[in-house]
Amino acid sequence: MSEIVLRNVCKEYNKGNMAVKNFNLDIQDKEFIIFVGPSGCGKSTTLRMIAGLEDISNGELYIDGELVNYVEPQGRDLAMVFQNYALYPHMTVYENMAFSLKIRKIPKSEIKKRVHEVAKILEIEQLLDRRSKDLSGGQKQRVAIGSAIMRQPKAFLMDEPLSNLDAKLRAQMRIELAKLHERLETTIIYVTHDQTEAMTLGSRIVVMLDGEIQQAAAPEILYNNPINKFVAGFIGSPAMNFVRMNVISDTSEIMLEKEGFRISTKNRMKEVLISDNCVGHEVDLGIRPENIYTEVGKESAIDVDLTDAIEVEVVARELVGAEVILYANWCGVQLCARVEQENTSREGDRVNWYLDCNCIKLFDVKSEQNLMYGE
Repeated sequence: MSEIVLRNVCKEYNKGNMAVKNFNLDIQDKEFIIFVGPSGCGKSTTLRMIAGLEDISNGELYIDGELVNYVEPQGRDLAMVFQNYALYPHMTVYENMAFSLKIRKIPKSEIKKRVHEVAKILEIEQLLDRRSKDLSGGQKQRVAIGSAIMRQPKAFLMDEPLSNLDAKLRAQMRIELAKLHERLETTIIYVTHDQTEAMTLGSRIVVMLDGEIQQAAAPEILYNNPINKFVAGFIGSPAMNFVRMNVISDTSEIMLEKEGFRISTKNRMKEVLISDNCVGHEVDLGIRPENIYTEVGKESAIDVDLTDAIEVEVVARELVGAEVILYANWCGVQLCARVEQENTSREGDRVNWYLDCNCIKLFDVKSEQNLMYGE
């Protein structure tokens, strides 16, 4: 068992400088949980408090039901994998991996057995006699993870372990980490600023901003049902589009309007606009790039409730493998659409786009909360 519970945990630097505020989270046994957010949001600080490398200013931290606020790092039975690998450069791979067991006076035969078992899992058996300073970044990261595995800890704490790797190797290591978690069946707490990394690895993601949890949920929930505008814009690549709209009443209809363009609302959207007294005020409309259709895409959109056409001016085009990303201006707002590869739109073209009504999100202008959250 390796359940980790944080109750109202805070970290204060100097007086009044709160890096982490009232952090509450229950991390279940065998979870792969991700802390994600922009630089300075408190995710690494929270991880270091769990590890015991930072003191907790306020609140309580429990590991398997035991209060560990004042337990030294070595007494918490956690293994940390750092961004800079933290290997001994003068030691061989074997010696680095064996080190933690050697200082615990584990018999040499047992150490040898475990080193080779872990090396086989990570496919680094051929590197055991090489010095760590002679390894590539990807190899060093595997050795660092192997050294952590050797300890057989209650949980692994990983602080941006892939950030020093190139894009191709980072993608490969993500797959390896997912397979490793499945094989080891151990709790992993993983810090990253890369939301793609978070979405592909985590069984649950904790999105942080300014030291506070914005939302903690499974990746698909964060993507489809974000609690606020920050989460909606942070999760997803390219990011969600936002457009400020007026909420108007036209006879019995409630409509979203911007410079003469109108979207009729119905069902859940209409209900929340009425119940939250939005008529006569503004809301922020959110739509993801893949939920914007071109003329070509419209023809193949079956059972999709599309808005009337909006005329946009294309300002940029990106070819990304089998997809095309288009950027366009509409009424002073830049929109981004993920479209079919055969789309030939170029900079300067004026074209029609259509929004999928069923995928529109609405956000309160002041609180930035998702008005349709929880549907």
